[in-house]
Amino acid sequence: MAGGYIIRGESDDEWVERVIKKETALSLKRFFPIRRFNTRPETGWVPNHQMAVFFICEVEGEPSVGKFFPIYSKPEIPDDTLGHHKKYLDCLRAHFMRMEVQREGNIRWDCVEKAPQWQWRVVLRDFHLDGPYFLPCGDFESLDIAIAGLEERKLTHPNPANYILVDDQGLQIL
Repeated sequence: MAGGYIIRGESDDEWVERVIKKETALSLKRFFPIRRFNTRPETGWVPNHQMAVFFICEVEGEPSVGKFFPIYSKPEIPDDTLGHHKKYLDCLRAHFMRMEVQREGNIRWDCVEKAPQWQWRVVLRDFHLDGPYFLPCGDFESLDIAIAGLEERKLTHPNPANYILVDDQGLQIL
C-alpha cells in the first residue's frame, strides 16, 4: 500500500502519480477511486484526524520495494503489517467481493442497515404483507469473522439467501 499525503494545490492525478513513483518507482497508467476512509483519533490506529483514500492503479514496471499479493482471497500479509492497514485490507477485499456480486446482479439491499464504523453486520431480511423488514443478527470486527458468521447462520435457516452482509457505509457486500 503505497501512500503519502496530498500536497496543497495538488490534483488527485498529480498526487497519485507522485506517490506511486516515489514509493514504488512504478509508472502510473491510470487509476480509479475506490473508497475514502475517515480515520479518527478514537480508533487509535492513526494520529490526529486523517482521511485515507484508496485507488485502483494500473501501473507499468517492477516495484523498487515491497511486493504484490492478491487481496481478493484471504491475503498472506506480513505479521508486521500495521493494524489500520489490516483494516483497510478488509475493506478493500469487501469492495472486490461486492463488485463480483454486482456483476451477478445480486446487489439489492444497499442502505437497509449499517454496521458500526470499521465493522461488518449480518442482517436477516424477512418478508411480510407490508414488505420486507431487516433484523440485525450480529456485528463483527473483521471481514473473515463476519463471513463465517454469515455462513453459520445460512446453515440453519430455511431460506439462507435471506441473509446479507453489509459494511459500515450500508453497502451490501454478500
